[in-house]
Amino acid sequence: MNLQRFQKQPKLKVDGYRLRDKGDFQGAAKALSAYLGTHPKDLIAALDLGHCYMQLERFDEATKVYAKILEKDPKHVIALSNLGGSLYRSGKPKDAKAILEYALELDPRCLYAHINMGGVLQALGDQKGNLNSALAAVSIAPNSALAFNNLGSALSELAMFSEAKHAYETAAILQPDQVDTMINLAAVESRLGSPEKSIEMYEKTLKVLPSREKHRADAVKFYCSFEYLKVGNLEKGWDYYDGGFSPMVPLAGARTPKRLFNVPRWQGESLAGKRLLVWREQGLGDEILFGTCLPDLRAIDCEQVIIECDRRLVEILTRSFPEFLVRTQYYNSVDGGQVHNDFDYEIPLGSLMKHFRKSIADFSRSGPYLLPSTSLAEDFRKRLELYKDKPLIGICWRSGKLSPVRNLSYTTLDEWVPILRNNRINIVSLQYGECEDEINSVEREFNVKIIRWPDIDQKNDLDKVFALMIQLDLLISVNTAPLRMASAVGVPSLSVSKRGWLSLGEEMGGASLWFPNTRILQGDRGRSFGSRIRELADILDAYLDARDEG
Repeated sequence: MNLQRFQKQPKLKVDGYRLRDKGDFQGAAKALSAYLGTHPKDLIAALDLGHCYMQLERFDEATKVYAKILEKDPKHVIALSNLGGSLYRSGKPKDAKAILEYALELDPRCLYAHINMGGVLQALGDQKGNLNSALAAVSIAPNSALAFNNLGSALSELAMFSEAKHAYETAAILQPDQVDTMINLAAVESRLGSPEKSIEMYEKTLKVLPSREKHRADAVKFYCSFEYLKVGNLEKGWDYYDGGFSPMVPLAGARTPKRLFNVPRWQGESLAGKRLLVWREQGLGDEILFGTCLPDLRAIDCEQVIIECDRRLVEILTRSFPEFLVRTQYYNSVDGGQVHNDFDYEIPLGSLMKHFRKSIADFSRSGPYLLPSTSLAEDFRKRLELYKDKPLIGICWRSGKLSPVRNLSYTTLDEWVPILRNNRINIVSLQYGECEDEINSVEREFNVKIIRWPDIDQKNDLDKVFALMIQLDLLISVNTAPLRMASAVGVPSLSVSKRGWLSLGEEMGGASLWFPNTRILQGDRGRSFGSRIRELADILDAYLDARDEG
């Protein structure tokens, strides 16, 4: 930034722009907010303050800033466009859509309004509308790297990865030093099945980051961590994975929650006479997966290990680790600050991996580690007594979150007919969420029976679900939380997964590194789980034949 341009400007404003250009959006927001307290008519500075809040993901504060601008100038199209962006990012896509429609009515060629409208339509599940908005932006600004970058993102959301790559390459030609484009090109190479090329591009990005973008290095490393893990470079992968808490990683893809502590992060030093807090992160499936390291904590010299977990896991973790203090994760929801002060060191659950899973050989210690309730297990044993004449096969066919990309890994229940019609088994549903109508429809259409009970909330009553799972002979599931739950209590499981970071560079088609009782078949890029059901049905028949013979 040319500071001479601002030499006659108030110091707070100059400081705000200087800090913004260094990537210190927190400091910039503080300086610009103070400046606007005495210069409320400076709408350009107000827009920049809103931008800082957006970068910090403080969307409600950004919304207030843009609303104040519009009080002074109700037809300020950029403020309207940015307001739409802040509203949809704060979870109000319908309100955002109305604002952006007004902005486009005022100026149909407003680039940012079209780009933000695409984000809104994506949030509302209208992926084709998102693409149309992106194409409109390119039509308005055919020389804009931002427009082509946005087009690439819209195409990626539709799983059109080759087309997305072309859009990103066009953006790179228009603006070669644009960091977002470099990141997106590396990401799409990963989506196209080239982790080695993705790593090369991420590392190149780290080397050429301009000084004004150095604050993004941790985020780039985080994105790259998954590619290193895919090819089996665990040391580099887990090291880079720690960048996932960077404020520059968008919330949707970041390691969460972002907590603040006044004690140091444990880096593997001696804990003799000290207390260690291990706190949950990510979703339930990742929490169970990373939890395979918890038994390793029994071997460290530590006064006390405290585990803060998802409330649904408190009972089973308490039962499985009586020597640890287990409690629901609790922290200040406003700023992420700690509430309890009964520990000397802290570490997020996923970061245990770099201490206890430094090599593939270390995974020999992984395996089932959770102990279901014996009383609940007895209850389900009695419930299933009528069905014990045949092997009990659990199924889970989709996640709770669906999108064109995620759907490649999930199915609809009617695709499971080759398994559902196998008269040598009884089927038990392990599907969570709203699925009763889908089950009823399939039962009627294909004359099959799927066992389930209305008194079990498969999403929230996890102690019951774990107890049900251990009655099964086998679980066949998409790659979602129930698969990891069943594996963690020792139930033999079968799934299909494309090569990803969880495979850690190992060939797929055999036992999982994480859980030896789980068999993962190699998935093909662009081929859905549903297209593999016939193959899984054949494996099931082979399993049943071996069982009959043995």
